[in-house]
Amino acid sequence: MTRLPPGDPARIGGTRTQRSFALRRRTTAGQAAALERLLPSYAVVVDGRPLDQEAVWGRRAPLLVEVGAGTGEATVGLAAADPDRDVLAIDVHLPGLGALLAAVERAGLTNVRVADGDARVVLRDLLAPDSLAGVRVFFPDPWPKTRHAK
Repeated sequence: MTRLPPGDPARIGGTRTQRSFALRRRTTAGQAAALERLLPSYAVVVDGRPLDQEAVWGRRAPLLVEVGAGTGEATVGLAAADPDRDVLAIDVHLPGLGALLAAVERAGLTNVRVADGDARVVLRDLLAPDSLAGVRVFFPDPWPKTRHAK
């Protein structure tokens, strides 16, 4: 399966920081297939270098960031309703990114990209200060639960 470059999504500036999420990487067959097929085309690599929006999307459009995209239901709706905007969905939940990419493909969307990593790193290191048209955070749930300790 194609994966983004290895690294700890909680690593900021080379220093390990407190993480506000639990990593879950088990995927279904459908999610794994979507990741394998689509991640190379839709992934924004979180490597600390500034994002070149024109190189990634092939255009310069207002950029919306969705933090914690989950399975992408809201992301797909947002991107489909406003194709003149680019959407960057950030999440650390690989199964959700697989589901999101499958939904993006079904909808035929070209204005969505995904980032597998800590939103703090993406917002601080990849995006220029005045580059965003908006940021969306729906129902964040950063507290660890017993079920995440498996």
